[in-house]
Amino acid sequence: MAQLISNLPAGTLVNLIENRSGTKVLTPFLIIATGSGNPYGSDKVFCVRYRYTDSVAWDSSGSALYNGSTVDNWLTNTYLSRFDNATKNCIAVSTIKNINITTSEQYTLARKVFLLSNKEAGGSDSHDPSTAIPYFSSNASRIAYDDTGVTGADWWLRSPYSSQQVVVVESTGNIDTTQYLQGARATRPALNLFASCKVSSEPNSDGSYNLLPSVYAGIGDDNTGVTGADVDPSVFLQMISDIGSYTFTYTNGSWVYDGDTVDIADYGMTVTGTPESGDTVIVTIPQSMQILDASVIIGETDYMPTQCVVDWAEVNNTTTYLQLCNNYNDASPTWENAQKNTVHNFTNTAKTANDWCVGARFYAMSENTIKIFAPHALVRKW
Repeated sequence: MAQLISNLPAGTLVNLIENRSGTKVLTPFLIIATGSGNPYGSDKVFCVRYRYTDSVAWDSSGSALYNGSTVDNWLTNTYLSRFDNATKNCIAVSTIKNINITTSEQYTLARKVFLLSNKEAGGSDSHDPSTAIPYFSSNASRIAYDDTGVTGADWWLRSPYSSQQVVVVESTGNIDTTQYLQGARATRPALNLFASCKVSSEPNSDGSYNLLPSVYAGIGDDNTGVTGADVDPSVFLQMISDIGSYTFTYTNGSWVYDGDTVDIADYGMTVTGTPESGDTVIVTIPQSMQILDASVIIGETDYMPTQCVVDWAEVNNTTTYLQLCNNYNDASPTWENAQKNTVHNFTNTAKTANDWCVGARFYAMSENTIKIFAPHALVRKW
């Protein structure tokens, strides 16, 4: 099962999958602000990488301006590319505040990944236009280690102190400044996850939770009419359940998939804007997901089943969707969406087979091996 990441308090670790030289690694991020305490909005969860990562120069030219600096470009391009598209879809675009210390002009940047500011790290520099958060309240709370948890290091903040100095966190957790902008220091990427994103319902043995990227929809770069798209995973997986990306193209007034004209509503898809010829919507089932599509017979009866409730147990943080039918013996059963442990009222009243038969169909997604066991049902019939 899954839960909203917004259920987790500050101080909780959430694992995101980084692709490091072809190896997928669960990487912990520390939640530092949620709800009304998040200066980026209550619809987001503010996180910073728990361990430091690559050492990068602040700016190879020695400038103290964050916008377009070496470290800013590295985060936006190189580091962000470590996440697959499913994880990127969970990361919100944040409007970060900073200052050009030379001109005293404040400015904002739209970034998915960025460095913490002085105030966000618990500092109090009056030059910093960002909003303070209370999480980093001591030097000890700011100390960052490598992935082994042994070696500490200095790490960059995004705030300038003068035209030739920027703010850093030292290996002791103390906040200081440096003028050695062309020298490499460690980075702790920060980001905001959408509060609507799902994480595992139960913690791992170390107390952390896993982010669970789901099926998601994106739009083509060259779209001229469609400005956004969404998809209901429980519906889409009924049509397509193999891992991969699937492109729907608007052609001659209709949506086309795999050479056939389709109704995208049948795939659980919706779009914003007015489609124009050549517009595309791409739906992705991420590689990090394991997919299960299985059906079972609950039982046959001489009388038409009108209601059914199904319950089951599962492990490994599985997100499961349920469908039920009362004509399972038919060549094309009438599947109806249902909820776990909730009475479902069948709308179907027809069959072609000799007997009525109740069936259950499970669509399940998980980052781990899927295990569903001990399903049981209660059926009412007339």
